[in-house]
Order: sequence, then C-alpha cells, then structure tokens
Amino acid sequence: MVGEAGGVAHATAVDALDEAAVSGWRAHFVWTAFDESGAIRLPGADMACERMVDELPPLSGRSQAGAVWRSGCRVMEETARIDWRFDMLAATSSSHSSGLFVNARAVGIAGILAGVALAAEFLFFSLSGFSQSAFSDPASAMTFLRDHGALVRTAVLFGASGIVVTLVFLAGLADRLKAQTPTLAAATLLFGIVGNVGDGLVALSFWTGIPAYVALAGHDLASAQNSWTAFANLTSGYQGFGNLFLGLSAFAAGLAIVTRRELPVALGAIGLLAGVAAIASVLGVNSPLGFFGFATAILLVIVFRVWAGIELLGVGAKRDEK
Repeated sequence: MVGEAGGVAHATAVDALDEAAVSGWRAHFVWTAFDESGAIRLPGADMACERMVDELPPLSGRSQAGAVWRSGCRVMEETARIDWRFDMLAATSSSHSSGLFVNARAVGIAGILAGVALAAEFLFFSLSGFSQSAFSDPASAMTFLRDHGALVRTAVLFGASGIVVTLVFLAGLADRLKAQTPTLAAATLLFGIVGNVGDGLVALSFWTGIPAYVALAGHDLASAQNSWTAFANLTSGYQGFGNLFLGLSAFAAGLAIVTRRELPVALGAIGLLAGVAAIASVLGVNSPLGFFGFATAILLVIVFRVWAGIELLGVGAKRDEK
C-alpha cells in the first residue's frame, strides 16, 4: 500500500479501507503515511499531519455494544522516518446487527400489535357507551358500571396488553433512531415509558375498581356514590399524565424521523401530529378541544404504530435476506 522511492514515502493506493465489526457496528478506517517532516500526505486526505501517540486496544477485544468512536489513532513505527496512522472515518450500523435491544422483525411485530391493541381498546370503550360526563357523575356511573362494566374491563385488558408490546416497540424504535438523533431517540423511549406508566395505572384501577364498586353499590349504594368522585378524578389524572408523556414520545419520534429520514417522512409527520393532538387533549381537558385532540390522537397513534411496525418488519426481512 505504501512504499519508499528515493527515501520519500508515497501511496500506491488511496482508497483502501479496513473494516472491523464491533458489537454489531461496522467501523471504517483509512490508512495514511507521513514522513518525519509531515510533508507527505495521501492524495485527497484532508487532515493535519501530527505524530499520534495514542494506542487503541484491538478492535476485536472491544465489547461496548453500539458505541461509536468518532476519532482514534495508533502509531506503528515502520522505519525511523515514516509513521503509519489511521483515523476512524465513520461508524455505521452493520447490516447484520440486531440492534441494542431487540431485532427489527420483533420490533415490527410489536408495533403492529400495539396499534391493534389500541384500536381494540378504543372499540370496546365505544361499544360500552362510555361517556366521561356520565362516568364522572356518581349516580349514573353506578348504573353504567353494573350494565356495561364488563365491556370496559375488556377494553382495559386490551389496553394493558398493548402496554407490553408498546414498550418493546418503543425500545426498538429508539434503537433505530439513535444513530442519527440520539437525544430524540432517548426522549422517544423515556417519555414513552413514563406515559405507559400512566396508562397502566388507569387500566389497573379500572380492572380492580369496577367489580369492587359494583359489589359495594349492591349493598351500600350511598357509600359507593360518595367515594366515586375521588376515584373518577384520580383515574382521570392518571389518564392525563399518560396522554401527556405519550404525546411527547410520539412528537420526539416524529421529529427524529422528519429531520433525519430514517423512516418515511410522512410517518414522521403523523407522529408529530399525534403528539400535538395528545398534548392538546390534556391542555384542553373538559372542552371541545380536549375531546377532538383525544380522538385525533388515538387515530393517529394507531396509524403511526402499525405503519412504523410494517416499516421495521421490512427492515428485519431485508437483514435476514442478507
């Protein structure tokens, strides 16, 4: 690759790259030769000539999954006059990598299931005739729970199941976005985890609270009605908390996709709109804006999860082919 002519080092090839797979990441290096004065430089190499003294351990020995080394060098003295040096040009995800958390195929399936679970939850809530105003009124709520409580519990069962696959989906989506937008990827995952905690508290409260209130109303209606307002306000707070952070998660994911285009831009736009709608549903609670924002957010989040799941499923299929 590099030889000596008349005591001066010269390059016989300028595009030689060494590649090393490092824990699912492929690192690209270029070799450069200099003489002692620093006068010799490979054609096309735009870098300062310095005598580098850092030593990197062998790449095969590094075990930091997903790490990206932005610079690095090693000196090997070939003669008294020539230094060899290499710099890492880039680090990109290997086509054979399964990602830090889960593989793309599993993430894609989880995304599709998360969208289906949310659609089923919304469907059963609608079939129950659920109304926030009627649900908040102690007198009408007891009748509603007795007649339609089973449908509401079915809805929250789908919701709780959806939380499981949604967390897997968010972990994989964040892993997909982290190379180009690490901060937004982290926000997507962390906000999503917090938001799912809120949704989980709603589901758990409904699942255990509905039969308890139906049983209490059967022998002590006054006590059930007197305590119902506190229960309804508490679950409403859980829901608002969950919607706010899930909205922030969707917005962060959408922004990451739109700015770096790791996935289709239209998908990112849907994520942005879903996030704005979810946040609006919290800020405009008990108003037409809140209802419109909630319904819009549900629809857009379903589309976002299913579409993103299909895209990631395709990525997994392509990797398997390779």
